[in-house]
Amino acid sequence: MSGMLTMRIPLTAGFSPARWRQIVDVILPKKLGDYRIHRLRIIALQESDFNQANRLAIGRPLQQLLETIKLVPDMQHGSRASKRCHSAVFNKQLTFEIHRYIKQPLAYIENDAVGCYDRIINPLVLLFLRILGLHPCTVSSLARTCDQTYHRIKTIYGTSEETYSSSEKVPLFGPGQGSTIGPFLWLLCFILIFLSLTEDTPAIHLSAVDTSHSVQYVGEAFVDDSGLGTNQQMQNMSLVDNLERLAQQWEKLLYSTGGALNLSKCFWFQLSWSWKTGGSKLNSIHDTPAEVKLTSEGDVNHKITIPRIEATSSFRTLGVHLSPSGSNTGALAVMESFVLDYCTTLRGSHLNRQDALMSYIQYLLPKLRFQPPVLSLTKRQCDKLVSPIYMALLPKLHINRHTSRSIIFGPERLGGLSLPHIYVVTNIDKLQLFLGHLRIKDRTGNLIHIDLTYLQLLSGSGTFFMNQDPSTYSWIDTGWLHSLWVFTSHHSLHFYYPKQWLPLKSRQNDKFFMEIFNTLKGTYKDMEILNRCRLFLQVITLSDITNAAGDRLIIEAKTGLLLSSRPSSLLWPNQGPPSQANWKVWKHYLSLLEVNG
Repeated sequence: MSGMLTMRIPLTAGFSPARWRQIVDVILPKKLGDYRIHRLRIIALQESDFNQANRLAIGRPLQQLLETIKLVPDMQHGSRASKRCHSAVFNKQLTFEIHRYIKQPLAYIENDAVGCYDRIINPLVLLFLRILGLHPCTVSSLARTCDQTYHRIKTIYGTSEETYSSSEKVPLFGPGQGSTIGPFLWLLCFILIFLSLTEDTPAIHLSAVDTSHSVQYVGEAFVDDSGLGTNQQMQNMSLVDNLERLAQQWEKLLYSTGGALNLSKCFWFQLSWSWKTGGSKLNSIHDTPAEVKLTSEGDVNHKITIPRIEATSSFRTLGVHLSPSGSNTGALAVMESFVLDYCTTLRGSHLNRQDALMSYIQYLLPKLRFQPPVLSLTKRQCDKLVSPIYMALLPKLHINRHTSRSIIFGPERLGGLSLPHIYVVTNIDKLQLFLGHLRIKDRTGNLIHIDLTYLQLLSGSGTFFMNQDPSTYSWIDTGWLHSLWVFTSHHSLHFYYPKQWLPLKSRQNDKFFMEIFNTLKGTYKDMEILNRCRLFLQVITLSDITNAAGDRLIIEAKTGLLLSSRPSSLLWPNQGPPSQANWKVWKHYLSLLEVNG
């Protein structure tokens, strides 16, 4: 306690000790072995008690205040307590997945900011600290320290005698990386950026099937890196024009707080679909040519073209390789490289049995476990991924490499080794994400709920699809939620979720189309076609296409005409017109439901 009081004296009295005004700069590579100058990170080593005083007297209490008054935007997942970087990636995955299910076009840009902690405008955040109620003496002490600090540089040859410091001609900005107050000060800048967005700023709008839940957001952020998107086309502006407008507004606001975007490392993509014979095809860059051009910093006359990637390619975001198309190829390639390096090293090592086991559990498993909770890996993909591991690990454990996997993964009480299986442990992590966000009812929970409602609609069932066998609904496209459904169904888990939207029957003895067609044992291709026709007509139950007496099918519904006299109150996925061949299949199955054929 006495140490804490001593540390706070300068902040309380408003002066800056000479010892606080000295920093030693060291440089660390962002990636091991890469010593290119733009890949090095400057770390400012500050006095320990100065760092501690900033954290305990300024950063922590004021950040708690910001969270209490709900001033921090929910799109920011970094520099905040009780937040996980997985949630930012998870939100992106859910955003892409929902758009794939509803076939609504989406334009999205990934921004790469340049050294945010080294570009914060000091007077700006000091003013913000006063607005938040920080004592003038504390702000004065902080300002004096920032203004009068001098830096030395430490290399392999020692610490330099010469120093450099801030001046009027060459001012130094930000607290530097290594400061405990740096993340909080950047959070203040981020709040300023977010609050400065105008009401007509393009954003992402998503609603549940029954419009009971809806979300509106511009994207996700983790510290200074952000992903921004829009699915709006308004004011005679195309989707890409709106994305350019959103990205440019973000770039200018970031620049006004001292930050900047590395436009050469930013990229964007577009999710959109075209229809052929009723089926959807994800458009490529060739199909939808467009450009996003932004100005950088103060140069408003020169526009830089932002690189565009295919929607089928993958990109790295917070250590996870995501693909807007839902593919896991990029992530699997990275994890396979981890496995290959591990197996090569393990085979050539002289580790004993215990050390070999620990190398797997404490080193490799955490590396492999990081990405899958926000991916949609199948059991077959996981088995293929870990197969080389056990061929290399089991001999080190003095176990035959061909030993039954039931023994390898089985519980110890039944005589097994109880080695963790990557598919099981990552799906447990996935289940925790699913249940946790639904329970706290945050924006991620709302996105999960919206995803659930659309999968329910696509299934065409009247009971909660998560409590049914997924193989019965093979026409539903795979995705994150579908992969969790497969796992929980295999382990006979059942869910109780009272808020889940379920379609209702309009009459007595009414039936759901897809449940009827399932009893007719249609082929996978036929079921896919039938669901396609049903989505186009926007019908769920038999009563939706029968007359008032319920004894005759409406002719228009049999021939593929929308029933304008019976508009649906639900939000339906986009579905292109099925082909004539599709309607023949639809008509054939409907004929099986009619008494007279």
